[in-house]
Amino acid sequence: MDNPHQPGPQPDFDAVAQSFKDVAENMQLCNNLPQIQLAEIARTGFAEMREGFAEMRREFASIRIDMYNQQVRIENTQRHLEHIDLLPLRSFILAPPQDIPDFPASAAAVDAMNATALNALLQHLQQPIRGTVAEKKKVVKRQVGIYIVRTATQV
Repeated sequence: MDNPHQPGPQPDFDAVAQSFKDVAENMQLCNNLPQIQLAEIARTGFAEMREGFAEMRREFASIRIDMYNQQVRIENTQRHLEHIDLLPLRSFILAPPQDIPDFPASAAAVDAMNATALNALLQHLQQPIRGTVAEKKKVVKRQVGIYIVRTATQV
């Protein structure tokens, strides 16, 4: 029988330490596995999809504002002819979408606007801010639905 006071084989601690180093090095190489790369690709893809959906939401919001404003322009044309106050258009730059503040109630109100007020209104409508005050007033009138109606004798 073996002597109980005699120690058995002892571990080679240097070999154990080297084994741990080998395991650590190999674990780092796991980043090269396709599954891990696919996970990163998927994360990146999902982030891009989220950005794309956010852009689509912005585009749809812009389309809704444009459709709303087109309907209001049509109504404003009739209101102008009947000398009724104009309805305000929605701003493309305010969030959430809302009526443009200090919106002119009539063609006379547009005629009374100064360059600063015209520029602000054009900015809300995402229209170019250029030209003389008179040119800006024409653009604003078209944008709000005040169309110049000419008869055959005026042409």
